[in-house]
Amino acid sequence: TQVQQAQGINPAGVTEAEWRDSWHVPARVSLEPAATQPLGSIVEGRVLEIKVFPGDRVREGAIVAVIHSHEVMDARQKLSAAKAAAISADSAASVADAAAGRAERLLAARAVSQAEVERSRAARTAADAGRDAAHAELERATAFVEHLVGSGTPAGTDEHAALIRAPFDGVVTGREAQPGQVVLVGQP
Repeated sequence: TQVQQAQGINPAGVTEAEWRDSWHVPARVSLEPAATQPLGSIVEGRVLEIKVFPGDRVREGAIVAVIHSHEVMDARQKLSAAKAAAISADSAASVADAAAGRAERLLAARAVSQAEVERSRAARTAADAGRDAAHAELERATAFVEHLVGSGTPAGTDEHAALIRAPFDGVVTGREAQPGQVVLVGQP
């Protein structure tokens, strides 16, 4: 029509063409750095197992790799020693508390000197401090073992194994290590 021609519109006939399912175009695909998290070894050791492959979906906390390391056994030994030290410190604090109470009662009955009571109070204070230090070491040792193996360790897992877990839900984009490979701390 005249209006279309005046506006520069030239109608053309409709034709059918075959649809192309794929296109070849030059492109570069990259991941958003803020949305990725490279994983590295938290211990020195030998990779026992890699449980994921590129493209796998993982949930936060899922085990992605298992590494055999002497550091895990050392941490477990320190945890056992810390448990024993905490039990011993609790016992020593209990004995010191009883001794201080006994000294207070004996002082009231004028059976011991004030100096003896002060010594028993000092021993109780020292025992309480030893108990607090032992429990702090127990908390540290427990946290370190949990850092290395996490909670909810599957049955049958090597007691020398550190478990590398997914830090968040996501998709695995690469796999740098292979079973049998020796890795260092921080190595992917």
